[in-house]
Amino acid sequence: MILWLVIGCGSGVPPSDVAHYLQAVTTGEVSACSRIDAPDARGECFALAASALAERGQEDEAVGTCGRMRPGLWREECSFLVSDGLDAVHDRAEALCATAGRFAGQCRVHARSREERAPGVLSVED
Repeated sequence: MILWLVIGCGSGVPPSDVAHYLQAVTTGEVSACSRIDAPDARGECFALAASALAERGQEDEAVGTCGRMRPGLWREECSFLVSDGLDAVHDRAEALCATAGRFAGQCRVHARSREERAPGVLSVED
């Protein structure tokens, strides 16, 4: 996480940015990310907050968060993290991974791995 690296280097990140970041990524309260000044930390915050929402089963909110982000690295990462957070497989995973840009390949690998572990699916070892 970029913000943690910045904090660790003592770069003078405002405590309020740290508080907003922690609030968003631990609770999924996306609006807290909007109050972060540093663009990379803000983008990372949105992506991780969406992931937190996905892990809580709040798919529409998670996907919507990614969809409202500016195109680029963090929006792509957001789609990838949401796919993972939802444990998406098959068509749902493909739809999310299709929006993951530079992370699409890795996103699909994760989805296939989940599909292989799904109950009722026999592996080569079975």
